[in-house]
Amino acid sequence: MQRMHIWGGTVLAAVVIVGCSQGPGPGSDYVPEKPARPGDVESLCAHAWQHENGVFIFYPQGQLQFQPPIEGTQPFHGTYALQEGILDITVMGLPPLKGTWDGTTLVIDGQTCKPRDKQGQ
Repeated sequence: MQRMHIWGGTVLAAVVIVGCSQGPGPGSDYVPEKPARPGDVESLCAHAWQHENGVFIFYPQGQLQFQPPIEGTQPFHGTYALQEGILDITVMGLPPLKGTWDGTTLVIDGQTCKPRDKQGQ
């Protein structure tokens, strides 16, 4: 029972964080434009990515981890698909996210992400 309560509070915290962001935001009508030179999965997975709502860490085979900025919050696991530079992200407890990856710049729901060292998660 205690574990369920903590997990539910974590999901609520992530939804509140994402819902308070600036810009188009998740669940909006944001439609990313296909980049001129689409990036590949290997280069996307080379870094952790700081978004204003937390950190995204992409792994091979369509797996990802999202860490909200609230200290002590457990990371959320999700999936992604990257096709021709267009990114579709699904994280439990969050609305669907869209983005672009051109091999250098990652944009998620209109917000440019900053690369971070995966070791400094």
